[in-house]
Amino acid sequence: MGFVLSGMNLGALIAPFLAGVIYDRAGYYAVWTVCLAVVAFDFVLRLVMVEKTTAAKWIVKEADNTKQDRTEEETDPLIRRESSSGAVSSFSGSGSTQREQEDYETNESSSLLDHPGKPRGSWFRRTFPAMTILLGSPRIRAAVYGCFTHSTLISSFDAVLPLFVKRTFLYSSTGAGLIFIAITVPSTLGTVIGALSDRYGTRTVSLLGFALTTPSLALTGLVTDDSVGHQAALIILLVAIGIGLNLILAPLAADMFEEVESLASQHPSTFGSRGAFAQAYSLFDAALGLATVAGPTWSGVFFERTNWQITAVMLAVVCGVGGIPVFCYTGERTPEHARFQNVGMPVFLEDAADDMSISVSTNDLAKDGPSGNAAKQMVSAVMTDTGSSSWSTFEWQRRLETMESSHLLSKATESSCSMAELTDRGRLTTLDLGRRLRHLYVRQLGFLPERASDMDMVYLRCSPWPRTLNSLQQVFTGLYPPGTRDSAFGRPTIVTRRPHEETLMPNEDFCPRFIQLAKAFSRRSADRWNHSHEMHYLNNLLQKWMPAQQRVAVDSTPKLHGIWDTINSTLATPGPPTRLPPEFYDPRARSIIDGIVTEEEYAGFKESAEYRTVGIGALMGEVVRRMVAHSLKPHMPTRDGGELEDTDTVTDSGLRIALFGCHDSTLAAILASLGALEGEHNTWPSYTSSLAVELFRSDTTQSQRYVRIRYNDSPIMIPGCRIPKRHLEGDESFCDLAAFKEIVDKFTPRDWKTACGANLREPAFPTRDEPAGY
Repeated sequence: MGFVLSGMNLGALIAPFLAGVIYDRAGYYAVWTVCLAVVAFDFVLRLVMVEKTTAAKWIVKEADNTKQDRTEEETDPLIRRESSSGAVSSFSGSGSTQREQEDYETNESSSLLDHPGKPRGSWFRRTFPAMTILLGSPRIRAAVYGCFTHSTLISSFDAVLPLFVKRTFLYSSTGAGLIFIAITVPSTLGTVIGALSDRYGTRTVSLLGFALTTPSLALTGLVTDDSVGHQAALIILLVAIGIGLNLILAPLAADMFEEVESLASQHPSTFGSRGAFAQAYSLFDAALGLATVAGPTWSGVFFERTNWQITAVMLAVVCGVGGIPVFCYTGERTPEHARFQNVGMPVFLEDAADDMSISVSTNDLAKDGPSGNAAKQMVSAVMTDTGSSSWSTFEWQRRLETMESSHLLSKATESSCSMAELTDRGRLTTLDLGRRLRHLYVRQLGFLPERASDMDMVYLRCSPWPRTLNSLQQVFTGLYPPGTRDSAFGRPTIVTRRPHEETLMPNEDFCPRFIQLAKAFSRRSADRWNHSHEMHYLNNLLQKWMPAQQRVAVDSTPKLHGIWDTINSTLATPGPPTRLPPEFYDPRARSIIDGIVTEEEYAGFKESAEYRTVGIGALMGEVVRRMVAHSLKPHMPTRDGGELEDTDTVTDSGLRIALFGCHDSTLAAILASLGALEGEHNTWPSYTSSLAVELFRSDTTQSQRYVRIRYNDSPIMIPGCRIPKRHLEGDESFCDLAAFKEIVDKFTPRDWKTACGANLREPAFPTRDEPAGY
């Protein structure tokens, strides 16, 4: 990307120089003749350009070592058919119809902000679903605005710099053009800048560009006369500005297209098989076009009506403001990738005996590339005939490859888990959790039958990530091993939702209001801790191991949260190959990091009712409604003070147990929202953590129901339930169902999607105390 955009920078900056020289030597019309010649040459190059799809066919032929031409009929069965909208049509194991598939593709791009009564959102959303998703990404908006700022500065210089040097230094058109060489020469550093961006991150390099360009622009205002010293100073500052401008553009463009790839993987049916790179580039191009108009216009007005000094300061202000969204939104967003390879951590680990785990209702697992033998036991469903009813299983094993800096694939590793997948140890610990549930609910309490005979007795749901699905499968296998399921039980049904409708964890990707609130609380934690004594202690230990030896901070790259993930992942993975330097395992350092990241992530649930509502309220509301459905329905009050009707309950009267495969953020969010993430529990959930919400009926009063919550097999206390007459006499861990419902109702949204789109212009922090658990 740096190499490609260096041509764009070079063209924009060298044009005034060439135009000035040609105008002096050959006149006005010669300038436009050269322009037309360049356009014609560009047209010829586009005609001879080889499209990616065409090149792919040649590569396939060469790889097959055959000279036979592939006809269209021969390739058709190997290519997924595209619908008229450009999205890839697929068929699920349930045999969904083409009509159902089209409905899914249409709904895929629906926004959380759709209001009841407005079918499928606004006209723009319906007509341009992919563009709606692109514009909804803060990361893309930041990149587009950064590119707009970059082009505004260049076009402004094109307009006012020649006028300034002609008036101040009495340069001719040739001299005014030659001054641009100072800005143009740094364009040759495009490939170097691209390499720096790949190594140190897009945000770091781009912010360095803004930091270099802003003061350099302001300092050009100090050039006021035609002395040699002032002319030399201007040239030096222009070189610095040229370097800064080149540092800005390439990282932002690369970051934007990286985000497009991420969004395409989340919305495959909306973006289609070709992705949305052309639409993303149209945003990039629109920013360039708008800047080309806006830059010369406003800079020319300022220069003519004021002076060069004020114009230079205004250019510096524009540059500085452009760096703000880049600082806030550009760079790493997902933690599931390899970290600290600079200290020898492998990308994938091979044949480890134990590893990370998560369980149902648990934490995110081994995020830094654990290993496991499950990769040797892969099974997929395959169609064996042209009819949709002929299915079989395809057994296979997976190998993972990594790409070295030379762009040659290294030796593939065997039996490896990819990033953020469940490992052998994760499968073992979640299986053990299922066995503990069987011992408690089947053998000790007799709550569940010895054998599973009816699928209606269990509800299984997981978030749309493979690791939570694997965890849920392992827990259910421990609860009801294959030999304990009757033939009438059939295949277990597991429920999933699309990512933008997922409520099994705080939805940090598709709930706009929660995203706002989470960022505000994260910034507050950064302001509170980044310059504290505790952070100073961490930097004394860890800064030397950080990429480019940058400071450790709440919002560093990697973030403090990511460092904590890596430490925990390596601790759960045996063997020297997975160990960080010993400083990372310093007990005090681990205690400090745990406290800071727990506060950053979960303080909002403790302090803000709105945070609880959009973060975890929908899930807890569903849990309460299921409990109420098994209670005395006619006598259970609703949040409005009325009584529940049949339409208000969940129609699963035979349900005995519901298992949810979720994340660490789910568990801690529930505990914090109930006022229970305190004391010994005020720490980040460990691997294979679990949380059980149990409903009990009183032996003495058949109509009385109690709720107990167990976190990692230990009961927790809810503050609002410790009040007299709101719990079972003699045991405060048993909360009266009505009292529990009253607490949860306070942060249960009437409509989660509507709540996610509300209050977007309101302050993030509550104006009064809103304690959790009451």
